[in-house]
Amino acid sequence: LNTCIRISGSGPDTAICLSGGVGPQYQPYLEPAYQDRVRPPHGNALDGALFLADQKTSDMKGAS
Repeated sequence: LNTCIRISGSGPDTAICLSGGVGPQYQPYLEPAYQDRVRPPHGNALDGALFLADQKTSDMKGAS
């Protein structure tokens, strides 16, 4: 997980969200610099799907 975060190209101020049922269980295994960046999710999977759908429809309306 540390390697994935490192190669993601995210900056040192980018929040990390460990989502899912087991996500929070991984925090103790993160490097200290990454542990400080962990934030709780803003919602659940349905919230994320609705957010993405709203973005897509907004993009489609703007393209017409």
